Amino acid sequence: MSDDAPSVVRFGDFELDLEQVELRRHGAPVRLPPQPLRILALLSTRAGRIVTREEIQRQVWGETFVDFELGLNRCIRQIRAALGDNAEQPRFIETIPKRGYRFVAPLEKPSDGNLPGMGAGVPLAVAASPRARPILTGWPLALMTLSGALVILAAAAIIRLTVETPAPKLLRVVRLTHFGRAELADSLATDETSVYFGERQGGNWGIARVSKDGGEPTAIQVPFPQPFLCDFSPQRSELLVVSDPGLSGAGKLWIVPVGGGSPRPVDDILTNSASWSPDGNTIVYSNEYGLNEVSPDGSVRRMLVPLPGTVAAKVRWEPGLQGGSLTIVRMDKKTGSLSLWAAAPGGEQLQSVLDGWRPPPAASGEGEFSGRWTADGKYLIFCSFRDGATSIWAVPGANHRFTKSGIKPVQLYSTAMLLSPVVISADGHRIYFVGSQPARELDRFDAGRQAFAPYLAGVPARWVSFSADGQWAAYCDVSDVHHGTVWRTRIDGREPLQLTFAPMNASAPRLSPDGRQIAFSAEIPGKGTAIYVVAASGGEPKRVLPPNEIDTSPKWSPQGDELLFYRKSPGPPALYKLDLKKQLCSLVPNSQRLGDEFSLSPDGRYIAAGVDNSVLLLLDLKTHQRSVLTQGPGLSFPHWSPDGKYVYIQELMGSVGEPIRRVRVLDGKVETVATQENFLRSDISGYSLTGLAPDGSPLVSFIRATGDLYALDVSLP
Repeated sequence: MSDDAPSVVRFGDFELDLEQVELRRHGAPVRLPPQPLRILALLSTRAGRIVTREEIQRQVWGETFVDFELGLNRCIRQIRAALGDNAEQPRFIETIPKRGYRFVAPLEKPSDGNLPGMGAGVPLAVAASPRARPILTGWPLALMTLSGALVILAAAAIIRLTVETPAPKLLRVVRLTHFGRAELADSLATDETSVYFGERQGGNWGIARVSKDGGEPTAIQVPFPQPFLCDFSPQRSELLVVSDPGLSGAGKLWIVPVGGGSPRPVDDILTNSASWSPDGNTIVYSNEYGLNEVSPDGSVRRMLVPLPGTVAAKVRWEPGLQGGSLTIVRMDKKTGSLSLWAAAPGGEQLQSVLDGWRPPPAASGEGEFSGRWTADGKYLIFCSFRDGATSIWAVPGANHRFTKSGIKPVQLYSTAMLLSPVVISADGHRIYFVGSQPARELDRFDAGRQAFAPYLAGVPARWVSFSADGQWAAYCDVSDVHHGTVWRTRIDGREPLQLTFAPMNASAPRLSPDGRQIAFSAEIPGKGTAIYVVAASGGEPKRVLPPNEIDTSPKWSPQGDELLFYRKSPGPPALYKLDLKKQLCSLVPNSQRLGDEFSLSPDGRYIAAGVDNSVLLLLDLKTHQRSVLTQGPGLSFPHWSPDGKYVYIQELMGSVGEPIRRVRVLDGKVETVATQENFLRSDISGYSLTGLAPDGSPLVSFIRATGDLYALDVSLP
């Protein structure tokens, strides 16, 4: 940046500090990841001019090997979400089809077009100063000559060392499948010829296999529902599989022969993650108490190490010296953040693998995961999710069980996609993973036509609610899956208004009965999850309760004077009621252990809520009595009909169709309303019930099928 260029650019309610590369709104920082900030700086400093996609790639990504198209599109969405901008009616950033983008908002100050931190260029040589220099003779000259020789020798040694120990390097990215159904949640496994991974079609999960060189996947047949892949035996003859984990994540553990034969259960083990020992004689698995091990026939089992305050989301028993090591992905129960840990095979020496490498994750789902060692033990490969980007890293391990302090990971790959856990080929030359870019579409079910059609122009929305008069709608835009934003609009799509901005990650907005306010839950990095209220006409969201609790899913009382909500902690999870006038918060009697997905009847008398996603209960708020309305697999997303006669529910992970049903409150009669057979679109992998329109029609959020298997060809010297 030139000396006379402004250090701050102002536009609308925002100011962009070009030296600190920080965006502020009304003086308060607006959190944006580094890449979107740099793109915004580039566009704003060239306001009114088209900046091509190629120039953005050159200026922001340089020579780094990334999935540029996905990355750029994601960055633009993040910028627009932070600014409250709209691609169809842009106030700040205009899309120029097939060319690039243009910053269209008026600036208070001009700029010189240099990208902060990059400058206009650095000269390769600097002219000598005209000041006279003394001529060195005698011993000073000899000393200078000797010093110069030593410097040359040292430089040669450094060059030789550099040549002898080249850094890990990404050679190319290969897409192995093109069917969109690969599943992120499963682990991956590989042998010399194939890669095994999870796939999803509607509510049906399965296991598939594809050649290591790519092609058409083939299904692995298993005789039980909803199999999730965990690991491959060292002999590459048996898969370790969890069956029907449901929404709780824990299911029965099975050993499945690859070449034929009957699967056999591992005793009565329930788990969400398991792994073979390098010799195949033991299985390590996680449960709600910590890490455990069991013999394949289930005859011997023991607790290895408790993991208080966390859940072991993934566990791996990696081969190596002294029996190998355990790598564990721990998820903090309170914050939802992820961290990578390691332990000896017996559970001893439990320690954080990358302690101090980066600041602790600030938001749910952020952190490091998927630690895998190469077969020779020289490198630890892991994934990191931070600031909306997922990256894959290599850490030189030098055949040690744990990484050494001071070793710096080397980034191999970065993408805007979400990634599954990785698996490494036996020769260490290829890293496999599933990549997916989730996308949503809001649709309404037309009972007369027995078909779905886009609603509100098919916005990427979840959690839709309406005012009592049916004229206004509130929803959460989830085009950026990490920063949901609350919007208000008329039901015909007119007068849309964005009400929240990144870094706030909002969910579950509910319009007040008079349509003047919207209550919602939101997570702010470093500040936890809480209930907020914002005026439907716009303004600053206000937190309704003090911090130190985790509160979600607010619902207005029919009179609009109370909020019901779900409190996850502290204490046992339960429903609470907040009197907005008196600012008094109280426990709803007999609501402990109900699910966080609940719905309040139109008259405010009953709560419909799930228990363990298998039972739908009614809680009478006057008598505090519970009654069972219906039972079934994967019951989720209860919604009362506007007339109070029915509760709509969806069965997730219960069948391919993921049916939406309604239960008559009077007698518990269950009717099927819609299934995936009502749309049969190949580009949709699933859908979720997200609300009811004012006329009682179900509203769903379609999930586009974007998951595929990828490989990184790497050099790990």
